[in-house]
This record gives sequence, C-alpha cells and structure tokens, in this order.
Amino acid sequence: MPVNMDQKLKALRQTADEMMSGIEADPYGARRIIMSAQAKKKERRTLWLRIGVPALAAIVFTVTAIVYRSIGQPESPVSTPTVVSIAAGDGSEEKPISERADIPLGSVNLSGGGKVAFRDLFSGSSMTSFPMIRMNGSFYRLLNEPQSLSGRVLGQAAGTVSQHLSNPLNSNAGISSNIVLEGETVYRVQGMNDAAVAARVGRDMRVFQRVSVNGQGVAGSMRDLLGSAAVTEIGLSGKGRVTDAGTIRRLKQILADRSVYLSGSCSSTSQGLYISFENGITLQFYVTGNTVMSCGSWSCGEFMEEFQQVAR
Repeated sequence: MPVNMDQKLKALRQTADEMMSGIEADPYGARRIIMSAQAKKKERRTLWLRIGVPALAAIVFTVTAIVYRSIGQPESPVSTPTVVSIAAGDGSEEKPISERADIPLGSVNLSGGGKVAFRDLFSGSSMTSFPMIRMNGSFYRLLNEPQSLSGRVLGQAAGTVSQHLSNPLNSNAGISSNIVLEGETVYRVQGMNDAAVAARVGRDMRVFQRVSVNGQGVAGSMRDLLGSAAVTEIGLSGKGRVTDAGTIRRLKQILADRSVYLSGSCSSTSQGLYISFENGITLQFYVTGNTVMSCGSWSCGEFMEEFQQVAR
C-alpha cells in the first residue's frame, strides 16, 4: 500500500515534538553544546599524543635503522681548519703585532728572491771623500737608508756642527761635516751607543754609521760598533740570514767578544754583513773571507763559521 508523503511528514513532526519535549531554550544551551564538542575534540587529541606520536617515532626509527644497515655506516666528515680573519684596522686583538712606529720610511729590505742580496748602504763610493760627520775624533758615514729617521728614535743631542767644509779631516773643530750645515744639531740614536748618530740633511733626519778614515777614528772594540738595541735580523749577502732571536743574540755575542782587531784600514767589497735593529736602522760591514770592515778591519772567523751553520 503506497505511503502518503503528507502522513510521513506529519509523523516526523510529531516524533520531533515528543523528543524535544522537556527541553527549554535558555542562553546557556548553545554554550553547553559547544563546550561538549570541544571536550570530545580535546579527548581525541590527547589520545593521539599518548598513542599516535610514540607510534610514529617508532616507525621513523625502524625505517632509519633499515636504511642505515642497507647503505653501511657513512664516513666521518673531514674537519675543515678554522681560518681566523681580522679586518684591516681591527683593534680587538689582545696581543697585537708591534706597530713599529719608530721604523722610519725607507727602512732597508734585504730580501731578494729568498736570498740576501748585496746592497751598498753607504752613501758615496770613495772611501776618503764620502759624506760624513767628524765628532770628537770619531767619523760617521752617511747611510743611504733610512731616508727619514723618526724623531722617536733620537737620543740626546751630542752637539752642533761648528764647521761645514769639504774635508773634515783638516778640521780641529769638535763637530764638523761636509754635508750637514753649520748650526745643525747632531743627535745620539737610542740603542746605538757610539755605532751611529743622526743629523738633519736638507729636510730629513739621516743616519750616519761609525767608520774609520785613513786609519783614523778606530773604535776601541767591536762591541762599540754594534749598538745595544734589539737585533731583528743578521744577513750575509750570498749566504743567508738569521731571524731567530736566541740565535741572533748568540751570534752578536760572538761577534762582539771574539773579533780580533787587524788594522785601521778599510776597503769596499762586493759582500756585505747586515745587522738590522728593531728601530729600523741597518748597519753594514764590508766582508772579505773572515774579515769584516767599517771602522777598521776585524777578523771574525768564529762568527762566520757559526753563522753559516745556522743561516737559511
């Protein structure tokens, strides 16, 4: 028997009325329904955290182990050395390299293709008419370098040039020169003792190294010609150099104590012994065999032998 649609709708409405009877509409009804739904959602999420997450972790671990065994243990990565760089002008370094503020412009560089090349540091080629200062019986010859000595390296004033003449050998004045003008001050140089002095030539403060002239003005010992400032390098042209501080001290001690005076004569050669100081000054001695010359001639066989054993 066919069912009448109007009868079904009437029965549905009656059933709904019966189910909803006893339920009152109030402002909190909707809130209770929402909170009930949220509680059920939270319960499902808590259940997932308790059960689902550990299960997922176990699956990941198992898959990783299977892959690990299938491909073998990977090689340990090779560590890369850390390179520390400091930007130019960075002042954060706790122990900065010395600024060498006292090193004048034009300081001597003896490097030449990894070897010590011969360079004649004395100004003028003649051994009797070179630019010089005569001071109280001692002679000082102008060095080509440094071309401008820092004022910080200057010591006490030794006096002023009282005569400017072409040949200081003929002068009886306390201080005379053929290149430094009258009235100019001659200074000691810090750490050089009697080995060097400084005076103004033109606009620049220049260095003069102690020498002998025609057998005159010879120093009392080799120690007088070496100064007391710290040495940074000793080089012998054609042989090599020494830069180790301890070795330098030992070599300088041998040169100072065991050199034997030969004569007051001195001649130029094509080999040079160079002693460079931390103040930027380099002293030069001409060399022939075991003999070094600047202020007289000195035999230094023990020094030469020791030097060649340690030079590089």
